[in-house]
Amino acid sequence: MAHSGGENDWLDAAFACPPLAGRKVLVLGLGGGSDIIAAYAVAHLLRASRPASMIYANTKKRDDGTLLPVTAHISRVAAEPSSPAEASGPIHGSTLIDRAVPRGDEGCPWIFLLGDSGSKAEMELPGEIRQCGFDVVFGVDIGGDSLVPSASSGKHGRDKRMLEVLQHTRLPLLPVVVSPGADGESTYEELLDAFRAHRRRVRGSVPLDDPALELMRSLSVFLDPDRTPRIILAAAEDRLQWSPHGGVVVPRGRYPSVPRAWLLRALVFADDDACTQL
Repeated sequence: MAHSGGENDWLDAAFACPPLAGRKVLVLGLGGGSDIIAAYAVAHLLRASRPASMIYANTKKRDDGTLLPVTAHISRVAAEPSSPAEASGPIHGSTLIDRAVPRGDEGCPWIFLLGDSGSKAEMELPGEIRQCGFDVVFGVDIGGDSLVPSASSGKHGRDKRMLEVLQHTRLPLLPVVVSPGADGESTYEELLDAFRAHRRRVRGSVPLDDPALELMRSLSVFLDPDRTPRIILAAAEDRLQWSPHGGVVVPRGRYPSVPRAWLLRALVFADDDACTQL
């Protein structure tokens, strides 16, 4: 199906950041892996709003033996950044990417240990998150499978489960989809249906500008070309294959064809009830 520019015009409204001055903000990657790179980039953009503290974090199933506990199911990485390019062993399932991210407030990046579907962590994490004193939460998902019921990650995908945990905190929550389609989990039509379903919750979009892209570039040099930050950078440099439908082909998962402009922006949603607290 050809991509219609007019049908996507409503995604182009600029996001107006809520007041964050003096607040403790959590920017959490929902799906693990490279989501910490996107969370770090989003946190960098939010710094201009002068929060009291900013914790950027990622989601994992379990501790890989490198973490320091904050609560029962929340940990932080070791004090000194490491270089995954110099490490041995697989990146998948480890905290190698997270440990390469520069340290921030309270020793972040933090790691939220979600466990398997139906785990004790799912029940206890909302209370632990509230216990940490956060005022506002941004849930960051590269690609958007957290909002797409038919995404190949499935109904129990880590992004969806972590988003539900954040919703159960009842804190002001703004889900952020960075580069819709970049994870290769969903088709263009499935993403568009999801955006239509959540249209009333859309709070605008943020372009991935040079500072954000440079952060992604510096943190992803050791990653394979099919990892999401590298796909985003390839889109920015116009190195992705163009499809007959007018979009670019994402070289990952289901190889969807999506508008190139989607890969170069972040869409921000909001839970209206919780966000009245802002």
